[in-house]
Amino acid sequence: MIALYFSAAHHTDQAAGQVFNIGGGMAHSMSLLELFAWLNPPWTVVAVSEVTAA
Repeated sequence: MIALYFSAAHHTDQAAGQVFNIGGGMAHSMSLLELFAWLNPPWTVVAVSEVTAA
């Protein structure tokens, strides 16, 4: 699945506007909204750094 994503990202001229069925059936399907909700963790990462000159 990851290889498919990166392949499509590297070939946007060919993949743009296309629909892909990668199998799994309805029992294993999800919408894009469900996918992004699944990928987005409920916590936020915060990075703090010191940027002043010594």
